[in-house]
Amino acid sequence: MTGVIELLPQLLAAAQFLAYLAFSWFFGSVAFGGMKRRVRFTIKIVAKLGVGFLCLIAGTSVRRYMFFFEGSIFQMLQLDLFFGGLIAAALVGVGFYAITRREVEDESKIISKLEERVKLLEGFLLKQKAPTLKENEAKKTAESLLAGFSAKKADLKGADWEILLENGKRKAVAVIGAYTGEVKRIDRGTDMLRNPYAIAGIGIIIAVAAFSVLGFSGFPSITEGVASMLGLNEEQFNSLTGSNSLPEECVATVRILMSQGVKIVGGGDTYKSEELEKIVEDATGRQVMLMYKTLYEGNEYIISITIPVGMDTSNISDYEIMQNAEICASTYETLCDCVKIPELNKMPTGFIVAR
Repeated sequence: MTGVIELLPQLLAAAQFLAYLAFSWFFGSVAFGGMKRRVRFTIKIVAKLGVGFLCLIAGTSVRRYMFFFEGSIFQMLQLDLFFGGLIAAALVGVGFYAITRREVEDESKIISKLEERVKLLEGFLLKQKAPTLKENEAKKTAESLLAGFSAKKADLKGADWEILLENGKRKAVAVIGAYTGEVKRIDRGTDMLRNPYAIAGIGIIIAVAAFSVLGFSGFPSITEGVASMLGLNEEQFNSLTGSNSLPEECVATVRILMSQGVKIVGGGDTYKSEELEKIVEDATGRQVMLMYKTLYEGNEYIISITIPVGMDTSNISDYEIMQNAEICASTYETLCDCVKIPELNKMPTGFIVAR
């Protein structure tokens, strides 16, 4: 049991990293679902992770408004972060679609069944090596579609002519059927500043990025959710797992209690030291009631029971005393840390405050 608890911080850190990696990839995939242009595979992998991480950051801001995901199980699974990032990814996907959408002439739109038949026919013509439109004819057709543009290059790709056109610094691509000259696609994506859809898409992505950066206040901790499920706060959980920062040669009080349980109090060796008593009282601002000496992993530690200064213990029950007491661990020269006795009921230490 102790070994598992000792490994919990490392296991949770690994789980957190893998969860964020998976979230980033998923969010990036959702966002790139709106991309209507082909992207080189190696670039796409990096871009997906980058865009997904941006959406993950945006999710940390959106999650603050998801009050319906309150509760320890939601905290541990981080569903609020997931759905917040998903919303951001969907918005970025809309932005990508608006930027990369291809303009198609209305008269060239064909119902799907007819389009399938055309593809079958084109495949047959290719197989029979039927003559296509000449390159010059294809260029002239493209130039007639885009006034002011001149065709610079034409490539025959399967059953289509793909023509690159230029007008000064502006560029466009027209795709026309190689056999009939029908317009299949006109792409003015490189002229985005003249494309209202592209401008809107850029605006959406900039807005998501700005919201992500300005609203980012840190990633939620999976440790917080796990601690909440155990009925602990994060500080108590860190004490239990030994993750708190302690002075050198120190160990958390909770860890000693997990190992020793109730044997420490009443069954341990009582200890007296005015010097150490003063160290504990100065550090805690409380009064030392009892001190015990114990062993933990071959090292000696002093367990001190402390109560508020000036507390009259003569007219109250032992239970009331315990409700106000703290247990502190220390070396012979240094206070390590303390834990309130009532909090020990929530932890698997073997120390129970009976009523």
